[in-house]
Amino acid sequence: MGFGQRHEGVARNVVIGLSVIYLLVGLLGFVLPDMAGLLPHEYSVADNIIHLALGALGLFVALAPGSGSTTSRA
Repeated sequence: MGFGQRHEGVARNVVIGLSVIYLLVGLLGFVLPDMAGLLPHEYSVADNIIHLALGALGLFVALAPGSGSTTSRA
């Protein structure tokens, strides 16, 4: 129920999906700073860099070799 244990592949797929979204938002922020009128203010370069960094970090963590569950629970 709720946040119980799930299959590791599901969590990895969610992290990959969210990371791709972060990367797309970061890249789109450089092309369309006002996001085609969806935002009341423009994204700054710092916002774009944060989105790109979070997306890259998420992909690195999700796709890193040996990122499987190697620890045992007590």
